[in-house]
Amino acid sequence: MRKLFKILGLTSIILVAASFTGPGSEILWGGLKPLGAVLFIASFIGYLLAGEYEKYDAEHQRRGSKSEGRERSDDKRESEAKSLAREPAMT
Repeated sequence: MRKLFKILGLTSIILVAASFTGPGSEILWGGLKPLGAVLFIASFIGYLLAGEYEKYDAEHQRRGSKSEGRERSDDKRESEAKSLAREPAMT
């Protein structure tokens, strides 16, 4: 994910640099500077939050594996209870 944000940052730097040239300032009537600024802000915020994304994904996977283990044990208990209930009582 960080690779995407690095690419956005590099693209924003290139767009801003191109907007300072003569032909670059005429493209989209100077729209390269705002576009470069928006991409830079998006890449900066994303780069700052990338570590938090990774922590969240790891925690989500850890919690998911715990809940799967609980569901398996609950299913096992239910199947044992059903099998015991089906056996006829000895008289």
